[in-house]
Amino acid sequence: MAGIGPLEFLVVAFPGEALPDRVASVLQAVETGGAVRIVDALAVVKDRDGHVRGVEFADVPALAAYDVADPGLIDAADVDEVGQALDAGTAALALLIDHVWASAADAAVRELGGLLVGAVRIPEAYANEARRCQEAPGHPAR
Repeated sequence: MAGIGPLEFLVVAFPGEALPDRVASVLQAVETGGAVRIVDALAVVKDRDGHVRGVEFADVPALAAYDVADPGLIDAADVDEVGQALDAGTAALALLIDHVWASAADAAVRELGGLLVGAVRIPEAYANEARRCQEAPGHPAR
């Protein structure tokens, strides 16, 4: 895996025990710009009885034709962890994302003697709430 950038493990859940039919086209659209690459991905299903299983893309009709860069990195322990977060009767995509754009930034920072020492993902809902608060009358930033 030469040239791999920072990786992020994302889980996207959907109601029901099947993934939407258009999920492969959405994944392809995400990769099209080249800023990110899906290194590995696995479907995870938690049935109504609470049993969790990982399902390879080849076994999911909506994803059978979709290829990931390095299959097998998401393992049984990851499936178990994802399953703990899912409600019964839910399907999810577990995605290992390579932030391709960050490789060049990381190289530039290292060339200057710097080192990335932290990163935090702020969920969209929190970011939007912070923006609403900032735009509210009486906020010090106004």
